[in-house]
Amino acid sequence: MATLLLVILKVEVRHWNGKIVNIERKDDGILLTIDFVQKSSTTCYEELERFYMSTCGDDYQESARKELINKLVLTRYDNRTQRIDNIDFQLTPATFTFNDDSQTTLIDYYLNKFDMTIKDPDQPLIVYCPRRPGENTTNTEVNYLVPEFCYLTGLSDRAHRDARARKTHNLIPLNSAGRQAEISHFHHMIRRNIATVKYLALWGINIVSTNISIHSSIDESYRKISYNDVVLEDDEENEQKDTQDNDHSYGHFTNPIELTNWLLIYPKVDEDRASIYVNMLRQVGQQQGMPINEPIHVKMDDDETDTYANALRSNLNEQIQLVSLIVKSRRIDRYNTIKRICCIEIPTPTEIVLRSTIADDDILPNVALNIARDINFKLGGQIRTININIPNIMMIGLATWTSAQVNYKSSEHLDYVLAIVGSINYNMTEYFSYAKSYTNENDLRSDIGLFVRLAINAYYEENKIYPTTIIIGRNVFSSFDDLNMIKENEIQSIIDIIIHNNIIEDYKPRLIIFTYMKQMIYDFYKYVQPKKIANVDCLIAKDSPSYCFYLSSHRDHCSTLQARQFLVLFDNTDLSAQKIQRLILYLTLHIPQRNQFFLPSVCRFAQRLSSLVGETLGALPNFSQYKNLFYL
Repeated sequence: MATLLLVILKVEVRHWNGKIVNIERKDDGILLTIDFVQKSSTTCYEELERFYMSTCGDDYQESARKELINKLVLTRYDNRTQRIDNIDFQLTPATFTFNDDSQTTLIDYYLNKFDMTIKDPDQPLIVYCPRRPGENTTNTEVNYLVPEFCYLTGLSDRAHRDARARKTHNLIPLNSAGRQAEISHFHHMIRRNIATVKYLALWGINIVSTNISIHSSIDESYRKISYNDVVLEDDEENEQKDTQDNDHSYGHFTNPIELTNWLLIYPKVDEDRASIYVNMLRQVGQQQGMPINEPIHVKMDDDETDTYANALRSNLNEQIQLVSLIVKSRRIDRYNTIKRICCIEIPTPTEIVLRSTIADDDILPNVALNIARDINFKLGGQIRTININIPNIMMIGLATWTSAQVNYKSSEHLDYVLAIVGSINYNMTEYFSYAKSYTNENDLRSDIGLFVRLAINAYYEENKIYPTTIIIGRNVFSSFDDLNMIKENEIQSIIDIIIHNNIIEDYKPRLIIFTYMKQMIYDFYKYVQPKKIANVDCLIAKDSPSYCFYLSSHRDHCSTLQARQFLVLFDNTDLSAQKIQRLILYLTLHIPQRNQFFLPSVCRFAQRLSSLVGETLGALPNFSQYKNLFYL
């Protein structure tokens, strides 16, 4: 702990502990939820002061602009975040006046409206241009903020380059007992406040003195799941294997792919860093049992979008397994151009790496491990073993994308996109991928059954047998009001096209269709063991009872226990609800999960494909040459 505190002082990062309180109306009362957060307490004024003390002359202005422009800041007096567009060193709170007859300065404005006193009247002002969702034009309206009232969000670039400082960003000192103590303290604080108690009494609200306890189970991921509800134990080292499986940095990949012929494209200024990156990537690959040869280096004179495009078109061919590109920043036009070339013109798996990501030698081994893991997966390799022992099982992810999901409009954007990704082998290393664009929602919904039919046919072409168990995950990004339409229309169309269109005679596969919430939820008073009513012979969507369950990943760096809700909309299997819960959990474990929010793999792939087609490509990728996920 002492080391971390020293780092905090070194990079001028200070955190304050707080609580997020949310109140929702429920059927049986009002639910009060509390989450614990930590935020930075560093102001822009303190950052500007640091630049002034550490830099001579006017150089500090350029250093400050370089560090702060495009950063998000929080103004707590109105609880808004704004992006810094510039810093005006000519204007100050004392010299700035509003363009009206009052000639009010910023000092008087903040004092009269927010009862806040500006301590330094000679500090420069922060410039920001308000951005409104959906606008595609640059806003010329200029507003000003006072640096000492603007709190930086996240870590600075300088802190990001310090591997030890990054650890403080997720420093959560509260364990389970600490959280319970904080909740109790929060409750006692409310009850001791007479004004608060009287105000709540006017509304007839009384806060109970006891917390609601919830119960859940910890799944042992080394236990294989089989259809006859028997847990298969492989050997006496399973417990050790479980630890290894949950640590992706341990041991070899289950099925590594040899990378022998690949391109590395980068500007000449990054030549030294590219060499270090390649050496570390090859070293990590060797540790994971994944041989990686020296790449074909393509050096560019600059980092313009057209230069990247010309380098790709000139060097890509059918023998190239992968192309990796080192880029300076997250420019949308450059990313879109690279993806269009590598997904449509010359289909090739890509790995785009930010220069800043590989600039820190302290974290480069972990970065290289993540990149090697992604490359192996994109090439059709396997990271970890699938602990599912159900024969002829097929996993399908269905996802939709609409232009309403993005805040900016582009001529390349499509209106509606439906995407499907389905596994066609047991190890889940080969996939059927397909997407289609639409102009209205009704046509999209009517094609969902046809998409599932195409995926089942692809499974048959690969295995010469139809899947006997099909699990379909459908993303739902709108409210739960749409679930009735999904259950009565979409699910029934899937059943009809599978059962009644005679794929094969008397083909009645076991079918599970589930959806999940996009956001994490806190309805823990419903956090119970899942229960279902057996309805094995059901072939009518509305007759299949729905049930829900939760999956959560609780790790040391998580501030609180957060769960994602899964809702099973159709189930005609004789599997127990607990087994289906564990089955969907396993779908999240065979691929890298870089955060604590679990999402089944095929759902992630379909979601990524739909957004890629709708927002980036504006067209369908060329799937003809690949059965793997080259477009990721």
